[in-house]
Amino acid sequence: MKKFFFAAAILLASGLVPAVASAAESPTVMISEVAWAGSSKGTADEWLELTNVSESAVDLSGFTLEGAGTSGTALTIPAGTVLEPHQTFLISNFAAADAKSVLASSQFVTTAVSLSNSTLGITLKDAAGTVLDRAGDGKTPKAGSSVAPFASMIRLDPSNDGSLAASWATASVSTGFDDGIADLGTPGILDFTFAPPPEPAPTEIPAPVTEETAAPVVVEPAPIIEEPAPVATEPVVETVIAPEPIVEPAPEIVQEPIATITVEEPVVPVESTVEPAAEPVVEPVPETIEAAPAIETASETVAVVTPPGTLVVN
Repeated sequence: MKKFFFAAAILLASGLVPAVASAAESPTVMISEVAWAGSSKGTADEWLELTNVSESAVDLSGFTLEGAGTSGTALTIPAGTVLEPHQTFLISNFAAADAKSVLASSQFVTTAVSLSNSTLGITLKDAAGTVLDRAGDGKTPKAGSSVAPFASMIRLDPSNDGSLAASWATASVSTGFDDGIADLGTPGILDFTFAPPPEPAPTEIPAPVTEETAAPVVVEPAPIIEEPAPVATEPVVETVIAPEPIVEPAPEIVQEPIATITVEEPVVPVESTVEPAAEPVVEPVPETIEAAPAIETASETVAVVTPPGTLVVN
């Protein structure tokens, strides 16, 4: 039965594991434990462990472990293998259910696992061939034990170079094995404590804008004004006075003077034979008033009186 918290407490107390390993300073995936000596059930019962020390899941498809296979060949992690943040990935020579295995679990089983006891040097590369981590330098293993009790080589600090002896320690606790196994190690158990990711800076929330509530507007109903009934009135007849016609003055006709041509006839001298006229003799008329003769008409006689000196002609 796995006892993660118990193992972590023992490792911290022994000083083999730092209190906090910052994921920001470590590689994305690292080699965290190597059982190069096998187990109490056999030297072929070898295994090694990877740990995702990042905050994101990592696709391990095509990752390789050079120097971890038979005759120093590379182990290739199968496609579709995804390792979640702060989780381990256990690679073993035997399945956990195999009687020759001391492991309680395993994620990738391959009989090609072969770890050197004298020239240990493992290089972890991603699918693009980029080197991510190392375990050992091709010489004698930096930690672990091949005598009872068998002990694995445990990584101390994920930020340190795995090829250095200072990066490794010999396991001193037993967890992650089948019941009754006295081997020392922590297969499949996270050996690091990670600082929680930094909390985002608090976002300053602007104070809510309080809108002033306007006083309610009271609308008073308009007074009802009763209009008087309409009074019938006679239509007003407007007298339209026609304007006086404008008489334009007649155009002044200017008559041009008519030229008068006078034809003078020749004057023939006439000898005058007129005798001087005798002066008339006027005789005085006696003032005699005669009765005017009566004028007879068919009905009556009218008497005409003429004043004296009037010449009456019958």
